[in-house]
Amino acid sequence: FIGPVSNSRCAKSLIKLLFKYKTNIHILCPKDFQLGSDTSIDDMNISNISYIRDFRTIGDFDVLYFTGSLQEDFADRLEFDSYKGWFTFPQERLGDLSKDILIMHPLPRGHELDVFEDHSIGLHVLEQTRCLVCTRMAIIEELFMKSLYDH
Repeated sequence: FIGPVSNSRCAKSLIKLLFKYKTNIHILCPKDFQLGSDTSIDDMNISNISYIRDFRTIGDFDVLYFTGSLQEDFADRLEFDSYKGWFTFPQERLGDLSKDILIMHPLPRGHELDVFEDHSIGLHVLEQTRCLVCTRMAIIEELFMKSLYDH
């Protein structure tokens, strides 16, 4: 995960799901935005979570999940600007990526992925969005149908 995970509902829910599969999770973010005591993740065995400090080790990863870092997630514009560089993928690290890498982002796409074209190898943001729309539609339909039968 790359981004302020303490502010990301998407990252927190995905981490909870990944725990079930005993997946190794690496998080790149400043200490101020690491998972804290305010998350239910603390109740789980977090021995498979490690924090990394920079993009140098990304060649070893199968998936990069950018949480997104919107200005509204920070106290003010000054704080956002001071952390923005932490979450922006560096151009010089493109060559380190595996040809089979899966790159995801919850959208809206911001500065984090500036070096990638929409159809770059590994970037699955548009496919991810299409799948999420279908999933949300199915959940809404299920809830709607359930409420019809309950009344």
